[in-house]
Amino acid sequence: MAEAAEWVRVECRFGSLFSYRIPDFNSFYALASPLPSPSAFKLALVASAIEGTGSAQVGGALFDVVREAPVLMAPPDTVGASRVLVKRLKKGRVTGGEYLGLTVSFGIREYLHLGGALSLWIQVPPDAVEPCLAAARFIRRLGTTDSLCTVRAEAGVPPDRAICARRLSDCHADLAAVRGRLSLPLNDLGPKATLEHFAPSGGKNVTAGVLNSEMYVLPLTIAKQGANWMLWRRVPFD
Repeated sequence: MAEAAEWVRVECRFGSLFSYRIPDFNSFYALASPLPSPSAFKLALVASAIEGTGSAQVGGALFDVVREAPVLMAPPDTVGASRVLVKRLKKGRVTGGEYLGLTVSFGIREYLHLGGALSLWIQVPPDAVEPCLAAARFIRRLGTTDSLCTVRAEAGVPPDRAICARRLSDCHADLAAVRGRLSLPLNDLGPKATLEHFAPSGGKNVTAGVLNSEMYVLPLTIAKQGANWMLWRRVPFD
């Protein structure tokens, strides 16, 4: 009989701000999610495994383990959000499809001030616990390139489900769990996903079954808000 899977807990603390654009939101009005998508967390583990070992094979083996592994996520006690106008530089298109120079545009970017650690759990087979822990300790950022963090990882610590985000599909029988709480779409890896789909050089086209989007309900309610800022407080589920 196969051994029971174990939970690995990853605690991320950000040195300054955190920003992970809500999937499929327009990049010119990039609102942030207080939690990364499960797919973003899994890909961060795989990228760290490759960077830490210098081996794409090690990363590929870990990808196969985490692809369909359960993930639970908990925000800190408080999350502050502020929206800023940013200048964006992008390649300028010229006749013939060539790119020359840079053009300037503007957009809104939301940054989050996390009032504590962001906690993530992933459930993996016993023989994958140590590779998962090693990869987690190499994670240096989540979200945007300036969302820098330090990580503490440990095994055998089960999640506190009362403070973890829940799939909206699991809350249909409990409308009170949804009312007043933040709901947004997040992605997870699908059964057809391969490491080649996410290669830095562009990879394969992302088709059906590679990324699955699902609505999540976060244990966060609005405490205060202004014209371009908001403060959420964590309210555990019953």
